[in-house]
Amino acid sequence: MYNKLKKHGKHGLLIGIMLFVVIVGVFVAFRLFRDADINSEIFVERVELNDDFMLGADISSVLSLEESGVTFHGFDGNEADLFQLFADGGANYVRVRIWNDPWYYDGTTLRGFGGGNNDVPRAIEIGRRATAAGMQLLVNFHYSDFWADPAKQMVPRAWEDMNVDEKAEALYQFTYNTIIEMLEAGIDIGMVQIGNETNNGIAGVTGWPFKVRLFAAGSAAIIDAERDFRISQGENLEEYFPRNIRIAIHKTNPENFWDFTQAGLSLASAGVVYDVFGISYYPFWHGSLENLVELMNLIANTFDVDVAVLETSYAFTREDTDGHTNSWSGYMTTYNYPISVQGQANAIRDVVAAVASVERGIGVFLWEPAWITVGSGDRATNEPIWEEHGSGWASSFAAIYDPYDAGTYWGGSSWDNQAFFDHNGHPLPTLNLFNYLQTGAVSRHGNHIDMILHSQSEAIRNPNLDITNIVDMLPETVTAVFANNDRVPASIIWNMDDITEALDIATSQGGVATIQIRGQALANDYMLDFSHTLTLSPGNLVQNHSFEDQEMDMWRINFHGDAQGYANRGMDNVRTGDFGFRWWRSANQPIHFSIEQDINDLPAGYYGFETFITGGDAGTGWEIYIYVLINEEFFARQDTALPGWQNWNNPAITNIPVQDGDIVTIGVMLNIENTNGAWGTLDDFFFYNMSVE
Repeated sequence: MYNKLKKHGKHGLLIGIMLFVVIVGVFVAFRLFRDADINSEIFVERVELNDDFMLGADISSVLSLEESGVTFHGFDGNEADLFQLFADGGANYVRVRIWNDPWYYDGTTLRGFGGGNNDVPRAIEIGRRATAAGMQLLVNFHYSDFWADPAKQMVPRAWEDMNVDEKAEALYQFTYNTIIEMLEAGIDIGMVQIGNETNNGIAGVTGWPFKVRLFAAGSAAIIDAERDFRISQGENLEEYFPRNIRIAIHKTNPENFWDFTQAGLSLASAGVVYDVFGISYYPFWHGSLENLVELMNLIANTFDVDVAVLETSYAFTREDTDGHTNSWSGYMTTYNYPISVQGQANAIRDVVAAVASVERGIGVFLWEPAWITVGSGDRATNEPIWEEHGSGWASSFAAIYDPYDAGTYWGGSSWDNQAFFDHNGHPLPTLNLFNYLQTGAVSRHGNHIDMILHSQSEAIRNPNLDITNIVDMLPETVTAVFANNDRVPASIIWNMDDITEALDIATSQGGVATIQIRGQALANDYMLDFSHTLTLSPGNLVQNHSFEDQEMDMWRINFHGDAQGYANRGMDNVRTGDFGFRWWRSANQPIHFSIEQDINDLPAGYYGFETFITGGDAGTGWEIYIYVLINEEFFARQDTALPGWQNWNNPAITNIPVQDGDIVTIGVMLNIENTNGAWGTLDDFFFYNMSVE
């Protein structure tokens, strides 16, 4: 350029400078536009995403919702097509579940099991509409006639009497035929799941030596169907053709690393071909984002596959709008985001950012963000609609296939409080979230404290407590979460009446005392009321007493019977902290286990043992108790029960005589016939010397 400018003199120099300014201006303008914070109803911090990063939504219930009279609206207030609304909101994928045969013929009428009645023809219709809106389809085979999840992998009725080899062949044919039908319908399939949340089985098959045969059959069917279809369209394919359809394996509970590595090793040893390891990650159930990222990096690097979050969501309200209890409304769990529209935006944005931070992270899918209320909101009014159109999570007709879960608890949507629409079908600001991820957005409503992170502490009391001692047991600051997701230390003004009451309880009540102390948190000129949970005990000799540490060697877990692993450390229904010891089994699968710990090197004296238990649906024929052994000899037991949702029982055994050198074993035993599908959690074990009280 220098020679050209020299040749043309000053005019050439001027033209060159102008050209340079224009180029720089265009670049700066592009950057400003790309990084612009759009004025919005919500804050959204921008995330750097690859152009092909999958941003999807599972809207499998859409046909049943529409048949039930539900209408969706755009931001202009006008009725609009749900698929186009998500495409306009930045989604590039739709996920759809497929059940083999979710129907029951009662002699006169075909009755759907509910949950969208998602058989193959309905999945094809959803796929057509997704493709027409410019989005690709993620096909999610459950290989069941109804819901499949970690606790429930029921065999399709047509495959009931088959052995594993016969099931593998049936699964191959079902998968192959469905993919061919979809491709012939013009559907743009981007990815296919072989099973849904297959932690503990697939199509009724358990045990990795048998499960891998079904995964291999599903993988082969997907590969063969794509190849055969493309050949039928005139493509000249080599033996190892470049595949367009990704194959995914799907599991949940990412807090359990070993479960994922066992799966990966089993799939690799069997030579199963797949491209993506998909994970369900719900921020209120499945641990920290740091843990998720660590797991995804481990999977990607160990097994040379891509990773994605195939299910996630967050609540924007605690309200139930259809008369059927919500799956999660903030109860019995700790959580890191406000239950609000802004909290929903921040929670999901952070999941996307976490996946995008992994080198081989390729996408995030929302779970049923349009499954809203049908009818008036009154259960009695809504039930006939759920029954007729399958727009609730299950109809009563599902009892012929799943009598103890769907047949007992059938009803409406348990996800309406986690949707991207209000109960009238009008969009929340989060419908634009996928767009805002690319640009950033600033709320026109300004910033403020949205919540205080759960605040709790434990302390050992002594007989000489005073108000100053109680105050010293409380935190100096708490964490204030602002609307823009900033987390700021906040100073505290404590409620002195509560502190005085805490002192009274601490000096008059024996054993473990749990006290709520109110306060006001102040940060950046904003104030918010909150409550702190203070647990006072005479001391505690139990190791990892609240299961917060991942190391569990100090606990001895004894399963009595063939099934193992249905009781383990987890994050659902905890009392304090982030973890507890929880269990769940589907109906008529016995729950028979104990959990215990030995405590050694105790000075002589009298001791106390207590713990906390929640749960429900034990049905008939159960026995639940805590117990104490001294030198492996039975000393005492205290019977207890499962007190139901959001309640805790606190069984205790006191005056346990211990001599120097005695080994004390504390434990809990559960013997439940499990006629109803029992669930529960143990948390906060305490063993203490009563002489300090």
